[in-house]
Amino acid sequence: MSETEILTPAGDRAEAIRRTFMVEHPKATDTVVTMVEGMTYRIETGGAVFRADLLDGGTRVTFTLADPGDVHVDLAPPSMRRLVGPSEPVVEPDPALFDVNASRGRALRLLDQLRHLAERVRLNTRHVATSHSDEVARLSSLVPADAVDASYKPLNHNITLLRMSREAVETVALLADLRGVLSEAEIYRRAVSPKLRDALMELATARSGSESLAAVGSLSNLGQLAVDRFSQREVNLDDLGDKLDVLRRAVEEVNPLVVRFEEAVKVHAGAMLHTARLAACQNATMVLTKLRAAAQTVRTVGEAEVLAAEAAERVGVTAPRLIWSSDPLAPPKLG
Repeated sequence: MSETEILTPAGDRAEAIRRTFMVEHPKATDTVVTMVEGMTYRIETGGAVFRADLLDGGTRVTFTLADPGDVHVDLAPPSMRRLVGPSEPVVEPDPALFDVNASRGRALRLLDQLRHLAERVRLNTRHVATSHSDEVARLSSLVPADAVDASYKPLNHNITLLRMSREAVETVALLADLRGVLSEAEIYRRAVSPKLRDALMELATARSGSESLAAVGSLSNLGQLAVDRFSQREVNLDDLGDKLDVLRRAVEEVNPLVVRFEEAVKVHAGAMLHTARLAACQNATMVLTKLRAAAQTVRTVGEAEVLAAEAAERVGVTAPRLIWSSDPLAPPKLG
């Protein structure tokens, strides 16, 4: 908006002052601007009072911290700012118009996403076995039960198993994303192809010099040959056509692979769960075996008990005996 529009009495000077003040004090709240006299305004915000004076015919304004009782009494030096006009309205593009550049950009993004996701899934599934049993064997070899560390203690595979499980979850998510992008690319290609054909026909009509004004090309470069005015749009349309062809071929190539990817992901996910539970079973077995061995040593009669029994037998007294349960981990009872 021009400066004249800001300064005319019809324009809202108080609102313009408030906008400018908010730029200077963005954290100010409940700002109220009232005219005092002429080009002088009073600003109240957050318990403070400022005086605003319009200068240079209303193109600039000064803000001065003032006495709430008398706005003409300065409490701080003034600061000068150019008056801020209203923000320009955002022009929304007509959805009916065919935006070649936007279509080229989206086609390229879809192609990049399709290539990226397809390659990620391929890398994550390239070593997957063809059967569940073979995949379990392959995964189990990565976490062998008899592995030991440098001190010959059984190796804990929890970190490795957690990483492998996370990779399985990631692969499932990547496959879902690949299916989504594949569907989006095919829908987009089918929707844009007719628009591209219409745009090429309009370009050909404009080249032929049709009497219809709708077919007249851009006049921003008057004086140049018509072929020059149409050349860039023709290049853009041809480039969009090439990208749609590449996108179509990519979709056709990936479609049959997605079926194989799905089979591999199902085998891998099931085998990973099997392997994780197998490792948990092996770990529990090892821990419980150690506990049983330790519990068995507790059942032996100690030297103190032997000596105490000998002394009691000599004097003809007795005491409750230890009764052990069949469960090796259950504590004994006296009876």
